[in-house]
Formats: sequence, C-alpha cells, structure tokens
Amino acid sequence: MGAPEKGGRAGRLPAPATIRRAHGILHRALVQGVKWGWLSANPASSATPPRIPIPDINPPAPHELARLFALATEVDVDLADYILLAAATGARRSELIALRWPDLDLAKASVWISRGIVLGDDGLVE
Repeated sequence: MGAPEKGGRAGRLPAPATIRRAHGILHRALVQGVKWGWLSANPASSATPPRIPIPDINPPAPHELARLFALATEVDVDLADYILLAAATGARRSELIALRWPDLDLAKASVWISRGIVLGDDGLVE
C-alpha cells in the first residue's frame, strides 16, 4: 500500500500552518507517552514542520482610503464610521463587531478592544 496520490481538501496539500498545528498536537501527545514510559523518545521531536510564510500585507494607499470613505459616506454613514474606525485602529473585523458602548471613551477619543466575535459551529461566539 503506497502513499495516497492526493491529500488534503480537494486533493491539495494542507497549509503549512495546519501541518504545524497537527505537529504540535502530536508532539505534546507523544511527550505524554514518554512521561508514562510507553515510548523511549518522542519521534515528533526529530520532525521539522514547514515554515509558515509571512503574508504580504498591502494596505490601501491614503488616497484610496479617502475615496472609499467618501463613497461609503454617500451610501451609509454608519458604514463610513465603521471603515474609518477600522482604518484608524487596524482592528480585525471580529474585534470591531464586538465593540460595545462601554468600550468607547468619546471624551478621550479612545477605544478599548478586548474581545472578538467569530462564527462558530453553533452560531456567533464571543
């Protein structure tokens, strides 16, 4: 029985980050096997998981952001506020949608980002 010709989702290889997470989980599990005396050494210790490539981040140019803000203002002022807050803070979408009024101090012009909201298996999770 040879190695499968295709792996991962849709026949693609798993992403490097996925491989690193799996390696970390296996490594920790095998460490426990060594502690319990089931293994003499951790075979995952000699494996070299792939490096995670650093993504190229290309933020919009100031003139592009100004144009986006102007267009959003014409369509929906709340959307324009969201875009301005996102650009000014660099916060993630999940962090911005989790903001509540107590997180804002208008007198000091500050915002406190302390949580995020993501879509989980059972709906939204804070």
